[in-house]
Amino acid sequence: MTSMQRLGAVLAGDKPDRPPYGLVCGSMGAALSSCELDDYYRDPKLYAKGQAAICAKLDPDILFSPFLFAYEAAAFGAKLAKQARSVPNVAKPPYRSVEEALAAPLPSLREDSYLRFLIEATEATADMAQGRRIVAAPITSPIDLPALLIGIEAWLDALLFKPELAALLSERATEHFVSLGSAFLAAGAAMLASPVMFANPSILDEASAKRLTLPILRDAFGRLPGPIVFHHGGNAIAEHIGLYAGLPNVAGFLLSERDSFSAARAVVGSDTILMGNISGPHFDAYSPERLKQKLDELIEDRSGDHRWIFCNSSAELPSWTPPENLAIVREAFQRGGY
Repeated sequence: MTSMQRLGAVLAGDKPDRPPYGLVCGSMGAALSSCELDDYYRDPKLYAKGQAAICAKLDPDILFSPFLFAYEAAAFGAKLAKQARSVPNVAKPPYRSVEEALAAPLPSLREDSYLRFLIEATEATADMAQGRRIVAAPITSPIDLPALLIGIEAWLDALLFKPELAALLSERATEHFVSLGSAFLAAGAAMLASPVMFANPSILDEASAKRLTLPILRDAFGRLPGPIVFHHGGNAIAEHIGLYAGLPNVAGFLLSERDSFSAARAVVGSDTILMGNISGPHFDAYSPERLKQKLDELIEDRSGDHRWIFCNSSAELPSWTPPENLAIVREAFQRGGY
């Protein structure tokens, strides 16, 4: 099977020849292609070149466009903190209050350099893949973008105590989300991937999530012209996955490294795609022997699950991850079969 046939089988509920796999290796692509990060995250062609270097080592079924949510915040005016060997972070939110955020215009997909890079890097990666692999595009969820714009505490305060203002800000976040997500899909992404935090009961209690944030997701996801993967967002979700099972256009769920596939599968049933779950940020710490053991255990655990896709959980792999670890993943999955 080709990667496209394999993923098509999983989406259709048929048995593929082996589990599909992919890893989020944005910054690692810069390291493997000997490119400076500043240039890499400025030039879409260099990003695609880095992903081609990842393909040479990993031969994945799925590639990822930049896992770079700070650029979405920067498009609104956030200050960035550069990291020596990884993606930049948000140093300071662009707005001091909900009111200030509501008074500002939405950034233009065509005119803003940060958003233009994200879209063009998606297109360049899809062009490089030439239909042999699919591209997934990470995007900030509409219930989490406000936290990047005004800060976590201010957004939580607005949700709980200023619901009218929170609703207005979420409408603007949804407009941005749908526009950018649609642009990613038009640029060649086969699906989106969105880490979701403010619908998790570890942050917002279940009753509040049902009342305040899940309706936002339902509206935003339903307006997308394509599928989206619900990413765990740094929190365990298997225990609460039933909350999200009915959201529109959700192709599957990416579980955390702390989640049980069996527990999640028992809730969502056999028709839902589950993804995960070795932590990406810890990938560099695995010895070859331990990584082989972990992968073998995971493949054995999922041996009867034909709607499982292997992907790292959490954020991207560190740029300094030994390239041999990618080869170990490739060999583990390309042995074939279940």
